[in-house]
Amino acid sequence: METTDQPINIDLAVPQGWHELGDDKLELVFSLISQEFPLPEIQTICLLRWSGIIVLGRHDIGTRLCRKGKRSFVVSNEQIASLLPFLDWLGGVPPLPVRLSRIGKADALNADFQEVPFSTFIFCDNLYQGVLKSQQSGNAQLADDLLRQLASHLYPGVKVKRFSPMHLTNTLYWFISLKAYLSQVFSDFLKPVGSAESDNLLGTPSVPSPKQLQDLMNAQIRALTKGDITKEKEILATDTWRALAELNAQAREYQQLQNQLKKK
Repeated sequence: METTDQPINIDLAVPQGWHELGDDKLELVFSLISQEFPLPEIQTICLLRWSGIIVLGRHDIGTRLCRKGKRSFVVSNEQIASLLPFLDWLGGVPPLPVRLSRIGKADALNADFQEVPFSTFIFCDNLYQGVLKSQQSGNAQLADDLLRQLASHLYPGVKVKRFSPMHLTNTLYWFISLKAYLSQVFSDFLKPVGSAESDNLLGTPSVPSPKQLQDLMNAQIRALTKGDITKEKEILATDTWRALAELNAQAREYQQLQNQLKKK
């Protein structure tokens, strides 16, 4: 097997964003995140794994002996560090909803919640808000329990015992990215509550209380039914995107009316 200390050309055809990650790559990322690896270590492991580079061991101070295919070569820590910016996107919120397509034999709901009943979205969003509130209050066990409940609704039919920390991280990232995406599509109704950063994907939202969540859900249903309670069952079965589109239109019309009144 050929070994060289000289510079060689290595194909680094790594994914350009979250949207290019299949289940196998997502499992790796979420597994590392669930183990609380620092971002540079996550980037390094993913860079090497996705490039097909195997680290054989330490070569000298600040260098590693690596192999790709049948070729062995030496790479310095600085060389690896210089490539990490290609994977900076791993430290941010996915711009589109991403998730594992299945857990065990249970298929996931549509990532963007199209063709998912509005009642499912409301229920899942309430659980998600509970996760945020529990995390803010430092109740990790309750946050974990709520995440498991959320995952069981996102993957209908899955056995809760199958959920690993990696699965729960997948669940959290899915709903974070879903809410961020929907807040862009339906920006008049779903207002962003906090700006997420690389070290805090949840942002700094003001999480509503259970009473406020119940009031908000009732207000949404009343807005869609126009006060006709006989339509509630039909509304809850409506496609999530159709329901949000109507709520978004109503919110936009209300804001336009408010702006007109202010000009008088």
